[in-house]
Amino acid sequence: SSYRDDMDSDEASSSQLRKAIEYYERVVERLPAHLDAQLQLADLYRLTGHADKALALMDRLMSAGAAASPV
Repeated sequence: SSYRDDMDSDEASSSQLRKAIEYYERVVERLPAHLDAQLQLADLYRLTGHADKALALMDRLMSAGAAASPV
């Protein structure tokens, strides 16, 4: 495997991750209660170096879960 092949592979993976993020962002926008989509989106944010977005999304999920839980 050459450096160029690795670069092409990284670019393809990065492109696929960006497309996946866009997809899950649309799902979450249309179906805000879709927990699995939100968790997948948070994981994709983490994988792509957007820890701030992942943490913000997880905080919202935790807050929504706490608000929905009976006391």
